[in-house]
Amino acid sequence: MKRVRIVVVLFLTILGAAPVRAAGNAPTTAPAAAGGVQQLNDAFLKALASGDIEGVMKLYAADAVLFPPGEKVARGQDEIRFKWKDLMDANTISDTGLKDAKYVGSPTVSAGWGNVTMKLSPKNGKKEPKTIEGRFSTIAEKRNGKWAYVFVGIGELDEILTLEHYSKTK
Repeated sequence: MKRVRIVVVLFLTILGAAPVRAAGNAPTTAPAAAGGVQQLNDAFLKALASGDIEGVMKLYAADAVLFPPGEKVARGQDEIRFKWKDLMDANTISDTGLKDAKYVGSPTVSAGWGNVTMKLSPKNGKKEPKTIEGRFSTIAEKRNGKWAYVFVGIGELDEILTLEHYSKTK
């Protein structure tokens, strides 16, 4: 929890002082702001849609946290892997996308937020495919020259639907 507080404070500091800002203090998608977390988000959606759990996991820092919709926080690689692998094992994921995404950043910290969509088609055929829409927030840090997620939050889905609802263990 201490790590999350530090990252949130750092994020709020960047929002107030980041040199990569548009007129009127609005977020920008300028390359300096977008490079980190925007690249991670693009790689994440590609790995998710191709069922590549290793591709997903290489984007997360060892101490990252994931807040899935309607579920307990997943802390660290093992818990985050379990959440995504369970969802990917149970579903073919397609039609992924981000809309209205905004990004801010500095040379070592990058953040993004907006809307996310994905289509979940259960592999067991017992449920109808479902396109889910919601909000996302992501924070990444550049560590040893490489960007990695330290925080990912997914919420405000179009209906009460959790990743657990479409997981293999359900």
